[in-house]
Amino acid sequence: MSNLNSTQNFVAEVQTFWITHGEPPMGYGVMEPGNRLSTGQPYLETFTSRRLWMARVIELGGSFE
Repeated sequence: MSNLNSTQNFVAEVQTFWITHGEPPMGYGVMEPGNRLSTGQPYLETFTSRRLWMARVIELGGSFE
């Protein structure tokens, strides 16, 4: 099943590091509990570990400069 034409929604229950990708541009950031994220990107990844999130952002071609 493809998510290419769908909207994904996520509500953080804890501090959450997120990445959206699949079509340029890639997005990433940090959400506090209770915040909501909606995206039309095909992929939404969430992390509770800043280290794992940063490694994945770099793996996908992003940077923190």
